[in-house]
Amino acid sequence: HLNTAVAVALIWSGVSGTGVQTSSVLGTRLGDYCAHPPRHQLSAMPPPTELDNHEQQLVGVHVLFRHGARHLLKDLKCWKPWHVDLSKCGLQSAFGYATPGDEEGRGTRFAMPRRYHESFSASGKQFQQAAELGGSQCAPGQLLEEAPAQFAALGDAIRERYFQHMHPPPSLNDTWLYATETDRATGSLFFLQRSLFGDATSSASIETRPIASDPWALRACPRAVKALKGDESTASSMAEFRDFAERWRKVTATDFEQGFKDCLILAHCTDQRMLSLPDG
Repeated sequence: HLNTAVAVALIWSGVSGTGVQTSSVLGTRLGDYCAHPPRHQLSAMPPPTELDNHEQQLVGVHVLFRHGARHLLKDLKCWKPWHVDLSKCGLQSAFGYATPGDEEGRGTRFAMPRRYHESFSASGKQFQQAAELGGSQCAPGQLLEEAPAQFAALGDAIRERYFQHMHPPPSLNDTWLYATETDRATGSLFFLQRSLFGDATSSASIETRPIASDPWALRACPRAVKALKGDESTASSMAEFRDFAERWRKVTATDFEQGFKDCLILAHCTDQRMLSLPDG
């Protein structure tokens, strides 16, 4: 009899989200946060183990992954002068609906792009210019144009590492695709669906739950919320980082805060396409 096995892969497919404390981010390089495809996705995807044994058969795989590259999570102004691109994220979020199918199961799906207003008011004149143009494609946490390539590479890595060991290979009909109910999470899963199953996803659904009842959502885990809010100090108030804080202020004219990691990540992971780093 064959022994069956289910593999579990936990990978960092996109830019990091919230939760890195000041003390961590100051001593951490940002390279792996950006998940540049395709090298990162393939190297981060572990192969199944012990499948050389002919008495074992891989019957399933669970892949847990983060959202793709995104815009700032909230309205920030991390240094002076401040210039962040508010006009185009390269992707445009949309809301859509599907009408009930007829007797033959045929329905209609449609989508309408979103344009955002008053998302980044700290950007002053830039915000006003975006508003005058009728809004922006960008909103806090919005996926950026780097995201599709990240999930195309992730899909390729999953197929290479796992699908070739599964007979028959997984299909859309026998795959559970779940995302937290946020634009960046559901959008990331949309791109992964298409990478894995191509045109078959035109009639696919994404599984989700309301944020308030979703165990994968931050607010559903009080201990995680408490831990993340435990250190909101500026770098200048921490003895081990006062030298860094002084050098940061000379260059940026701001006090380094925990949330400023988001600005560094956005600038670094888009090669300063969306946001330029300060000189110095």
